Amino acid sequence: MGDAERNSTVQQYAPSLLPVYSKLKPTERNDFWSYLMLYLFGGWYIDHDVHCYKPFDEWTAKFNGTANAVVGVEVVIPEGNRNAIGFCCPVQYVHWVMGSAPGHILYAHVVDLMLDLQATAAADPNSTPGKQIDNPVMTTGPGMLTKAVEHFLALYDAYSLDIAIEDPQMVADLLVLPRTAVSVGGYGTANADANQIYVKHMFAGTWKHGASGSW
Repeated sequence: MGDAERNSTVQQYAPSLLPVYSKLKPTERNDFWSYLMLYLFGGWYIDHDVHCYKPFDEWTAKFNGTANAVVGVEVVIPEGNRNAIGFCCPVQYVHWVMGSAPGHILYAHVVDLMLDLQATAAADPNSTPGKQIDNPVMTTGPGMLTKAVEHFLALYDAYSLDIAIEDPQMVADLLVLPRTAVSVGGYGTANADANQIYVKHMFAGTWKHGASGSW
C-alpha cells in the first residue's frame, strides 16, 4: 500500500489524526500506521525481515482464546547505561511483531501517547518530548510501545521485570512473550531450543540505512 492509499485510509477511519500522521518522517509513519491498523482492524503486524517459525494460532492456543493482544520482550537490562547501547528501558518490547483484536486499548494508548508527544514537543522544544523528537525509537518505535505496555501492566499491578521471564505470561487479556520467542539472537539473548522460537528478526535495519541517509 502506497502513501496515497495510507493517507486515504487514515482520512476515512481516523481523520483527526491525519494532520499529525502526514507530518511524520517515513519510519515514524510506518510505525504509526501499524499501531493504528492493529487498533482499527486487529490482526498481526510483522516486519518484512522477520522469519516465522510457528503459526500465529499456536501462539495463543495455550490460553484458550483469552489473549486479545500480543507483545514480546526484546531485552532485559535492569541496570547499566541502556541508552549507550540503544535501549530505552529496563525491559524493552519488540515492535517487529505484534498482534491485537480490533479496538484493544493497548494500541489505542500507543496512538494517544504518540499524539501527546508530538503536541508537547511542538509546544516546548526544550521539554523531554522535544528533546526526543529526532529519535524514532522514542517517538513511535519500541520506546513508545514499551511505555504503553508498562501503563497497561500497571493497571493490573504487574511489572515487566516480574513477568519478563522465559515463559509466556498473561496479564488480563495481554499475552507477553519471552525473549526466546521473539528476540533470539538479539542483545543479551542466548540460543534457544527450536520449539521455543516463534519468530527470528534478521535486523536488516533498513530504516537506519535509507538511500537518502534519513529515516
